Amino acid sequence: MRILVWFRSDLRIRDNLALFHACNDAGRGVVGVFTICPRQWRTHDWGAIHVEFVRRHLMALSAELSELNIPLRLIETPTFSGVSKVLGDLAAELSCD
Repeated sequence: MRILVWFRSDLRIRDNLALFHACNDAGRGVVGVFTICPRQWRTHDWGAIHVEFVRRHLMALSAELSELNIPLRLIETPTFSGVSKVLGDLAAELSCD
């Protein structure tokens, strides 16, 4: 079983129960994913500083996951309403269960 772990606002690997269980249950590996929603972020008044803060944390998360042989995929959709479709498409593309 390959498992997709969706990182939303909690961009850490320590004390992350979803990641812990995914790693224990996956026979074919784990893939991390983070969704970028630029239009939604602007609607919620995310400024350049906030976006840069998230970008830096994503870089750190990607490095930490890489040490565990877990890739981090970044996918983009304009708003939150498109997240389920892009996540489903990615899961199908990667043959996640």
